[in-house]
Amino acid sequence: MRTVLNGFSGAKGSAIEFEESQIPDETITELYVGGRLPAVILIPDSIDDQSNPNNTPPLSIVLGNFGAELRLHKVVSNDQERWGMTLGMEDIYGEYSYSVFMLKIMSTDPVKFPVNSQIEDDEGTINHIQVVNFATKFIEKFIYIYKVMNDSTKDWIPEVNVSRLSPWHKMLGKNIKGESVWGMGVYDKRGTGVMLGCDMSQEKILSLQNALTLGYLEDPATKYRQLANKYRKQQDFNTFCVFAVISFEHWVFREVRRALLNNGFTEQQIDDQFYEEIKGKKKNISREKAIALVTGNKVFKSNKHYQSFIDIVLDCRDSIVHGRKVEITEEYADKMIYIIKDLMGYLANTIHPQKDT
Repeated sequence: MRTVLNGFSGAKGSAIEFEESQIPDETITELYVGGRLPAVILIPDSIDDQSNPNNTPPLSIVLGNFGAELRLHKVVSNDQERWGMTLGMEDIYGEYSYSVFMLKIMSTDPVKFPVNSQIEDDEGTINHIQVVNFATKFIEKFIYIYKVMNDSTKDWIPEVNVSRLSPWHKMLGKNIKGESVWGMGVYDKRGTGVMLGCDMSQEKILSLQNALTLGYLEDPATKYRQLANKYRKQQDFNTFCVFAVISFEHWVFREVRRALLNNGFTEQQIDDQFYEEIKGKKKNISREKAIALVTGNKVFKSNKHYQSFIDIVLDCRDSIVHGRKVEITEEYADKMIYIIKDLMGYLANTIHPQKDT
């Protein structure tokens, strides 16, 4: 008898047929893991309040040889709901809003790449810590791309980890016959989060879904931008300035890498060009040299946006890191934000020029 596995019901997926005899009964072909996101995720609910699927298709996430269906459900505390907002910060009554998630994880080829290989210890015993670590990788990709689809408007979503995704629940592993071969009730390390907004549009959901099934560039720029915003809100404008520049630097190298990849360069070829040897030591090239890899020149350095960045933002950053006394006001910090945004807009068009049609 031939059995169909991995029939993702999300926007993308695969259906591969296997003989039952190929896969041992102890091999997990479907791993179910539930948890709690420390923020309200703004896409339509695809599970009910008991974590049971409804008719809304799940999102499909692909990571290497493994895939997952992700379903979500918003939980909004009564007081917050009364005011018509999905605000996820814990209130004085101990209530808070969040999204519950349910993952169904499978292998694209359970014969060559069984799920067990990711969740068993050296003795071949399924370890619940490895289960939640494995599941967290899918959630990390989802949250990263969810932020990208919403640009900077979702900076409030905290970095996710095993603790912040607790309590983990309804963990279950099934074999090819649909029999339960492993299960665990609850693994709890609770966290909370913040949220305010409306559901994502269908257009953004489609972009999100497409991106979740593809490879993606790691984006430290977003992480450092979040830290910059955090310190700005805390009125620590000096630290804000330092992290804002770090974020910008990472953004430049990310966009240059993306442009070079689009021009047919391999990752290795790009890495080779991102470093140079100076006095026998391997060092990163400057942001200017990185941009010039795409533009072929450094004309952009004379642009007014670039000059404002050097004269105002970078001068402040250099003064801070070299120990000189700097007093940055909130108004001046806001000015820095506008300068960096204007420069990023200019450089985006420089690095990714629009082709004539």
